[in-house]
Amino acid sequence: MCKKLFTAILMVSMLLGCKKEEPIVRTYPTSYNFENVNFSGQTARIKMLSELVTAMGKGTTEEVSATTLSNMYANTGNPFTDIALNTSGKQLKDKTYALDIPLFEDFMSKLAATSLLRTETAAPGIAGTAVSTTDATKNYLVDSNGVEYAQIIQKGLMGAIFYYRIADEYTTSAKLDVADNTTIVPGEGTAMQHYWDEGFGYWGVPTYANYDNYDSTKAVGGFKFYGTYVEKGKAISLYKNLLYAYIQGRTAINENNKSDREIAATSIRKNIEAINACSAISYLNQAIANYNNYAVRCHTLSEAYGFILALKYNSQKTISTEDHNALLSEFKVNNKLSVQHLSSVDILALRDELSSIFDLDSIKSTL
Repeated sequence: MCKKLFTAILMVSMLLGCKKEEPIVRTYPTSYNFENVNFSGQTARIKMLSELVTAMGKGTTEEVSATTLSNMYANTGNPFTDIALNTSGKQLKDKTYALDIPLFEDFMSKLAATSLLRTETAAPGIAGTAVSTTDATKNYLVDSNGVEYAQIIQKGLMGAIFYYRIADEYTTSAKLDVADNTTIVPGEGTAMQHYWDEGFGYWGVPTYANYDNYDSTKAVGGFKFYGTYVEKGKAISLYKNLLYAYIQGRTAINENNKSDREIAATSIRKNIEAINACSAISYLNQAIANYNNYAVRCHTLSEAYGFILALKYNSQKTISTEDHNALLSEFKVNNKLSVQHLSSVDILALRDELSSIFDLDSIKSTL
C-alpha cells in the first residue's frame, strides 16, 4: 500500500515538474512618454531643415542667395528667424553623410542660379517657373532639365541626416554596446537611453503620439518630415511598426535586455527604409498620373529622386549598391541630372523595379 502511494505521489510530482511554462506576455507603453527623454539637438535640426525648406521655396518669387542657403546649412552668420537656432551650437552640415556634403552644396548653388530665371516660363530645355495646367497655385522652380532642386535637397537631406543617423548610428550595436547604461543624468537618462532617444527624435514624431492618434496629432503639426511621410506606408502599417519598435527598444534598454533591443533596432532600420521606398513609389505614381502636366510631373519626379537618393544612407540597406546606382543613373542625361526626359514607360519601369526590390508589388499601384 505504501509502495503504491509513493509511486502515485512520484508520478504527480513528475507531471507537475514537466508542466510547460506559460509564455511571458510583454506589455509595453502605448507612447514614447518615458522618463528622462531629451532629443533637443534633433528637434533643433528638424527646425533648421524646416527653415531651409521655406527659404528654398521662395525661388519662384524672389532671388535665393546661395550664401544664405550655405549659412543655414552650416549655421553661420545668424541665418535663422528662430533666434534660438542661431545660438544652439547645432547645424545640419556636420551631421550630413560626409561624402555627400559637396553634393548638397552643389544642389544649393544650382537652385540659387535657377532662381535668377524665375520669371521665365519653364518648359523642356527652359529653366524657370513651371505652373500646373490644372491648378495655378501649384508652381515650381525647375532648371532646364525639369529638376526642382528644392525637393531633392529636402528629401535628400532627410536621408543623409535623419535616416543616416538613425540607421547607421543611434540604433547600431557599435554605438549602443559601449554606452553606459547605469549612470542616470537627470533629464537625459543613461548614455544608452539618450542615444536611443536621439534616434527617436530624428523620426520627427512627438513623444505623446500613440498607435491610434496619428491623424489627429498630425493635423496639429506634431509630426515632421519622416513623421509625416510614414503615412505613405499606411498599407503596411509603417507608423505602428516604427512606434512599437522604438518603444520596444527603449523598454529593453531600461531593462538591460540586449536581445529585444537588437530586434527593435533591426525593425526600425527596415521600416524607416520602407518610408523612403514607399514615398518614392508614391511620387512615381503621381508623375505617371500627371504626365501631361509638366509642372506636376517635374515636381513629383524630383521628389521621387530625392527619396531614391536617400535610400543609400544605410549600410544595411535592402537595395544593393549596384541597383541603387542604376536607378539614380536613369535620372541623368549626358551625366547631368534630369527628370524631363523620362517617358511614362520609363517611370513605370522605375516604379516596378523599386517595388520588386522592396517586396511592395501587392500595393505599388495604390501607394
